[in-house]
Amino acid sequence: MELFELALLAVASAFWPVLAVVDLVALRTPRPVPLLAWFLAGGLMTTISEGLVIVFVLEGTTLGSSRSSVGGWGNLIGGCVALMAAYVLRTRTARPHDEGPAAKDPAKPTSRTERMLENGGLYAFGAGVVLNIFPGVFPLIALRNISSLSYGDSAKVLLVIGLYLVTFALIEVPLVGLLVAPARVEPWVQGLNGWLDRNGKRVGIDALAVIGMFLFVRGIVQLAAA
Repeated sequence: MELFELALLAVASAFWPVLAVVDLVALRTPRPVPLLAWFLAGGLMTTISEGLVIVFVLEGTTLGSSRSSVGGWGNLIGGCVALMAAYVLRTRTARPHDEGPAAKDPAKPTSRTERMLENGGLYAFGAGVVLNIFPGVFPLIALRNISSLSYGDSAKVLLVIGLYLVTFALIEVPLVGLLVAPARVEPWVQGLNGWLDRNGKRVGIDALAVIGMFLFVRGIVQLAAA
């Protein structure tokens, strides 16, 4: 069950909205591969290093305990945070925009993330570092769960690496495709880009809600069994 929960948390982490923004920005530039590669390098370097520190600092502490009560409270709190975030995001998405400012030009970057990415590879690397310094709710729960496992240090290192390889799937899949078979994959990648533009926010909110409910219920069950 622990490994299934880790896999679920890793998949949920992959729907982090910033990753969809990175895809949307990079894939509309003339040279998306360097931007995706630099961002991925910065993101993986930051998250894996930080994740290993968190896992081995928590190991042997109360927070890293394998007791079901500790895991139950962690899952319960994480589930509540995810459900609240999904509710807030859904409310903002459903809010009418009739009185808002004029629609932005899709070809013109407006957010800091977009501007950093479109400035080139080193800026994309910096964005990968800066935007991943603070772990999200799902990665934090996953890292706590890894620290509580009775596996050896090598297995825990591999689990942390695997967690973040899955987390960055939205970046890795188009990047690998464009590197291996650009002519064949590019139409599919552009289709993915369009789909993310239309549905990325909704899918992310739904993922938050579903995984949040799972964590909430699992937390209740763990606390009841403690």
